[in-house]
Amino acid sequence: MPRQNCLNLWEKALEAPRIPSIFKANRPKEFNYKPYYYNAEKEERELRNKRIRSELDRENEGGVEFRSRLRERWEQSNHARKKANSSNLRLIVIFILLLGIAYFILR
Repeated sequence: MPRQNCLNLWEKALEAPRIPSIFKANRPKEFNYKPYYYNAEKEERELRNKRIRSELDRENEGGVEFRSRLRERWEQSNHARKKANSSNLRLIVIFILLLGIAYFILR
């Protein structure tokens, strides 16, 4: 636990208990400034790595990975189409059965 947090906990523990009141006592707002450190070398290194990765991805896209991704997408869409067709067929069969039952009951 950071030292500052420990000190804050001890300060809160040592505070006198407050008497309940119908009026709210305003407390001063805390100011927590966290300094920002800019590292130019790290920034340049990250940009260079990002550029190299994007170039490698573009090179790999024309190869085997692109074909496998394309095949996976096609299989997923084909599976979704088959699922929708079977669902529609099931709905038509149920509708025909209900019409047949209604015809025999009302006849």
